[in-house]
Amino acid sequence: MQPISLLTPTRRWGEVVWPAVTGQPWHGQDFAWLAVFALIFGALALWGYRRDEGQRFS
Repeated sequence: MQPISLLTPTRRWGEVVWPAVTGQPWHGQDFAWLAVFALIFGALALWGYRRDEGQRFS
């Protein structure tokens, strides 16, 4: 289950927040993964929005 959890945004948020609690240094890789997830979900939202607007007002 752990290898699968590494591919989820929830796990990456946990990896960003956990060092703040424990006082350990942050890893840039976790921020990079969150940026990738933001781009992916943003692109999906844009695609869905354009698709919906095209169907309603065409």
